[in-house]
Amino acid sequence: MAQNLALFAMAFYGKPITYRTTDFKSNEYRNLLGGSLFEHTEDNPMLGYRGVSRNIHDWEIEAFKLARGVYGGSNLRMMLPFVRTLEEARSMRSYLEQVHKLKSGQDGLKIILMSELPSNAILAKQFISEFDGFSIGSNDMTQMVLATDRDNARLSHIYDEEDPAVVWAILVSIFTGQKYAKKVGFCGQGVSNSIILRGLVAIAGITSASVVPDTYYRTVFDIANVEAENLTAADLGKWLAAQHHKRLADLMEKTGYGHILKKYKEPQDIQEWYEGELQRRHEQFREHLDTPKEAFYRSELQSFRSTFHKPVIYATWNWDETVEDALHHSGFENFDEQAKALEYSRQVND
Repeated sequence: MAQNLALFAMAFYGKPITYRTTDFKSNEYRNLLGGSLFEHTEDNPMLGYRGVSRNIHDWEIEAFKLARGVYGGSNLRMMLPFVRTLEEARSMRSYLEQVHKLKSGQDGLKIILMSELPSNAILAKQFISEFDGFSIGSNDMTQMVLATDRDNARLSHIYDEEDPAVVWAILVSIFTGQKYAKKVGFCGQGVSNSIILRGLVAIAGITSASVVPDTYYRTVFDIANVEAENLTAADLGKWLAAQHHKRLADLMEKTGYGHILKKYKEPQDIQEWYEGELQRRHEQFREHLDTPKEAFYRSELQSFRSTFHKPVIYATWNWDETVEDALHHSGFENFDEQAKALEYSRQVND
């Protein structure tokens, strides 16, 4: 492992390479050869014995240390996943330093935290003071903020990286990194999945973002187009509102409701139409309860709601308030202070 890790790092020598320590869930370990002999069965492995709670394997840490030292992969840095509490953060940092002699700042080593849990965003200022930066894990952040097991297909309609609560958590992580002049990257699938998240992280001032290969070029072009607009965090709320309004209008055209847009042009107007139409369908469904047509009208109601409910909410959401709340939670008084901190952070982290 040490040799392969060093070989990969040296292929990109001169650029930092981040190694995220293992975060297998108990069911994933059980599926390995012989795993059932050692792993307990958990009802919900996503919330179970995983991440730093499991403790990092000593052999894994020593392999990382060997790769950085003897094999010359000095551009390697470490990332810790699924750190639930400050106690876990401080304990693991002390363990790395005192047992394995891996100390942040020594020989250029940096230790990064995966910001992927509500606790990481709520206590962002406290967590980032323990580490050299954040890497936002949008997959776990989304499922934990929304209490939605992403492996449960029945809840897939709830799992959404663009939900305002998830957006708030992502923005808090980004802004807190800027406040403390530390790098913040993005390593979930959110940027690959969502054109709106691509713009969001670009405008907010993310340092880096990972993408899957099949969306790489589209992501590069989308982010470049947003950056060409020279928008700042102060513009982000209005940009998000405009994107969601456009998406809702496109959806209405696509689903045969384009004629509604001739009368209802603003998001609040569309919401008024939606609520009126939803009320009509509710009454229609109520009239056919316990009749042969109940299943048909139930299906019609559910289809209409699943198509429009979330897009209407997002299009009428007060995104300015969400962005400002995240800004203040990160410790900034105003957008001017954030802009100066972003510029300084880019200078010291180049």
